[in-house]
Order: sequence, then C-alpha cells, then structure tokens
Amino acid sequence: MKKLLSAALALCMTLCLCAPAFAAQNSMDNFRRTAAYNNNFADVSASHWAAPSVKTCYEYGLMTGSGGGKFTPGGTLTVAQALAIADRIHEIYTTGKSTLKNGGGVWYQPYVDYALENGIIEPEEFSAYDRPVTRGEAARIFAAALPPAEVHAINDIDHLTDVPRGDDAYNAVLLLYNAGVLTGSGPDCRFRPEETITRAEIAAIACRMALPAERETFVLLDGHDLGDVIPGLMVYMTGAGAETEDGASRAVLESADGVYRCLAAAEAGAAGSDVTAMTPKEGKYALSDALAAEEYTMDISTVRPENAAFGDVPAYRYEFRADDGKGREHLGFGYVFVRDGALCTVTFLTTRDSTEFRKVIAAPALDGQTAELT
Repeated sequence: MKKLLSAALALCMTLCLCAPAFAAQNSMDNFRRTAAYNNNFADVSASHWAAPSVKTCYEYGLMTGSGGGKFTPGGTLTVAQALAIADRIHEIYTTGKSTLKNGGGVWYQPYVDYALENGIIEPEEFSAYDRPVTRGEAARIFAAALPPAEVHAINDIDHLTDVPRGDDAYNAVLLLYNAGVLTGSGPDCRFRPEETITRAEIAAIACRMALPAERETFVLLDGHDLGDVIPGLMVYMTGAGAETEDGASRAVLESADGVYRCLAAAEAGAAGSDVTAMTPKEGKYALSDALAAEEYTMDISTVRPENAAFGDVPAYRYEFRADDGKGREHLGFGYVFVRDGALCTVTFLTTRDSTEFRKVIAAPALDGQTAELT
C-alpha cells in the first residue's frame, strides 16, 4: 500500500512539473519570448536605429514582417495594422497569448471586432481602416491597449508643444509621454500628430508598451524666441523665462532652478560698419566680451573653436570654463556667428553638467535651422 501511495505521489509530482505554466490574467508578466530572431528581415540592418525594437517585437509576437523576408521599416502603417498590433498587446496582457488571425474576407475584420469589443476604439471612430493612420490616431489606439496603471508615469511632462489641449489625441499622447512610450522629436519633443507613422516607429512604441524596462526617461525643453536680440533665434531651456536687459541687444534666459543659463547678444560693427566675417580668434574674444558684460571671466587660452553652422550661416562653437565671481565655476558652450551685419553670440552656462544640459546646447535654431557641428 505504501509503495502504491509513493508511486502515486511521485507520478503526481512528475505531472505537476511537466504541466505548462498558466498565464496570469491581466499581467505584464504575460509578455514573453515565443520565437527566436535570427536577422529575419533583410531590410533591417544591425545598425538601424529600430533594430532592437524590431527584434523584440518579432520575438514577443507583437509584429511580423511585411512579406518576402522584409520588415519595411520606413513603410507607412494603416489604421488596420495599428489595430492588429494593439490587439496583440491587449490580448497577451489579458490572456497570456495572441490568438487573433487574419479574416478570410476582409483581413482586418477580426482585429476591428476585437478592438471594438475591448474598448480600444469606439464605434464609428474610423470610417476606413485601410488608409494610413496618423500619429495622433496611433497614440489613441495604443494608449487604450493597456490599463492606465500599466503605463504609469516615469517622466514629468505637464504639457505638449504641438498637440493643443482639447485635441482628440492630447490625453493619449500626454499619457504615453509621461510613461516613456513616446518621446517626440527635437529638443522640444514635438509629436507631429497629423503626420503618418512608420513601421519602425510603431515597433519602438509596441516594444515599450510590452516591456516597461524599455521605456525612456527624458526632459521636455521649451522653446523661447530671442528674436528681439538676434533675428530668428530660438533657444530651448527647461522651465525658463526670457527677459531683455538694457535695450534690445542682450537677453538672459535661465532655468527655473538657476542651474542653466543662456546669454544671447548681438553687437554692431565698429563705427556703424557692418560685420561681414570673423576668424576663430575674433569669435573667441567676442565671446569673452559677452561673458564679461554678465560679470563672468574665462581663461581665453583654454578655449577651443569647433566649426558649426545654422543651415548656411557659418558659426564657431567654443567650450570653456567660466567663473561667476562668486567662487562658482561654470561649464560653458558658446556659439559665435555673423548675422545681418552684426556679430552675434549665444552662450550656455551650467553649474551641473547633464544629459539635459547637453540637449540644451544642441538646441539653438536660427530661422528654423538648428546649430550643427560641421
């Protein structure tokens, strides 16, 4: 009897060990690798910016290729394709697996039905499903694919630069920005809600939706027009406010906590003559003079020029250390260029170097042309 009981217990334990693990209901743990990726798509190179996201989406069953061994990363996504991916995210989260298949007639009908049944879209929200989906529409679709608690905030974004309050996509975009699922583009993180979206971009979004560890923290840098000082000049600072000092030739911009500071100035040529060109040395001394006007001093011998440009406007960029006269040393970057016959300087100073500050110094734009090293 004891032998039979022991055998029965052993068999029970064996069956328990061999039994597949059941997926939890409504759990992020349900997102698991179900396939191996071996460079399946010939048009997604290892160096492509979205390659890691494409790999993850394939392995986790969120996206498949476009056919013929290709992914078509630059291809435009349709409303139906966006729904199919969002449906998979929702179904895996709620049940642990993706079961939806293309329909025999209209291929996307099962995905539309599922999205309607599960509140991912509303009835009559879309009049056509085979047209390109806009970025704003995609944000609304993906924001509804998971409960709000699963797209919790890791950023502190309280407004959007190009999606007005009241826009249909505003709440969805803001939710996904704060969750680090969307990051926008440029220093002010523009979303461009009316534009179309690519398969590569959707892969990044789907990857971050399914795997919270892939979500990104970032800072939204607001733009401030300093056109009264230098025509067409826009700079970006976090939580800053611009003011003009002593006429229209100089302006100061500071971050809310005083850590970052931007100085912009334009000086006419001697005796009213127009400035037509400058040398790196002249630019360095102009930068020193602009800093001195704000009571900063710097060791000119340590300043090194780099070639830069605002579109077709040549400039020099300088990195330096400056003392504020109060015993504090600042890391500084300055741009010097000639604009409309005036020698112009834009200088950034910080008491604490950071990724945020590095975004700031790369952000000046003149007539819509962002400064670039050449």
